[in-house]
Amino acid sequence: MDHANMNMSGSMSGGMDDAMPDAHAAHSSYTCDGKPWMDMGDQKTGTWAGHFLPGLAILVWAVHWNFSIFRAYLTQTKQTPYRAQTTYSIPFLPKSWPVEASLKVTIPFIAFVLELYYAGGSNLCPSDTARAGHFYVSHIYNWANAWCLLTFMLAGIIDLVGRYVDLPTGTQHFFTAAAFLLQSFILVEGQHADMLEDMVYYMLFLLVASTAAFMVAEMIWPDSFLVSCGKLYCMYMQGIWYLSIARIIYGNVPAWSTTKPLPDMAPAMFVPVPFVFWMNFTSLMLVGVYMLLRWVFKAHLNEMLALNSTMDRPEDLGHAHVAVGGKGSNGVFSALPTSTKDVSAHHEMVPLVSRMG
Repeated sequence: MDHANMNMSGSMSGGMDDAMPDAHAAHSSYTCDGKPWMDMGDQKTGTWAGHFLPGLAILVWAVHWNFSIFRAYLTQTKQTPYRAQTTYSIPFLPKSWPVEASLKVTIPFIAFVLELYYAGGSNLCPSDTARAGHFYVSHIYNWANAWCLLTFMLAGIIDLVGRYVDLPTGTQHFFTAAAFLLQSFILVEGQHADMLEDMVYYMLFLLVASTAAFMVAEMIWPDSFLVSCGKLYCMYMQGIWYLSIARIIYGNVPAWSTTKPLPDMAPAMFVPVPFVFWMNFTSLMLVGVYMLLRWVFKAHLNEMLALNSTMDRPEDLGHAHVAVGGKGSNGVFSALPTSTKDVSAHHEMVPLVSRMG
């Protein structure tokens, strides 16, 4: 935002209303009735729920991926090595149920409908307004969000198709990466008059673009556990940052206000502080979760193998049974040695976690 064009004395003394004409010179947008529009103060679009709910959904998605990826890595064998996926089955549910892929279609579809509903079904000003036929400026973000959601729906559809049709290697990763990439494009191209909004959405752009980059890297190196951890890290940070935006922009917290007086640059200057804090927190959290699951899997290896949710296809399950000696009558991998420490560390049927000190 070009603050040099703003009437600073008017902003400090008269508040937002006095400063708006001068501030608006740098961002010429108008409502359907012809009045200047800045997406600040009383004109702000978006909602707290519109950021909190996506953040919550992404965090749940990240937790699911976290547990599934760590379990796949820790229970891998030389015969069935770790390999990254875009969807994982849900523990305690039949592996034939494509729960995650179905949710990747239905949840974005519901959000897509809601975005279009709040946009009024049209992106143009009505015929009875001063700017009839021009873009409905306060609805632009709804339309941008809607088309981003459509790409995630498409990625979910590809995941569903991939369960029943042999697609070229990396197809599912490509479409999921494309969904994140298109979302990052919308974020970086969005225009915000408020410097605080510019900063928080730029941070979100970095996280979404990084997620897309790690998805592409996973497509190239599907056996790299560290690449999968990078994807997890970005997913957690996305969810955390959506929740942070809900509080920063829509939480009515005086410290984050940029309009009393206008402009107040301090909130935007402080944004990197909580961002870096959550980066450090997420890094330590991932290490802690890994160490916890490593301990749990070593103590309850048979149960973890029996619930191994990374093997969704029947042919994968068949290989798993061979790898550990077949299923017992109770449906668990009963042929696994009672004490894996007595088995050579080089045995191709011994899970990785059993060979760890």
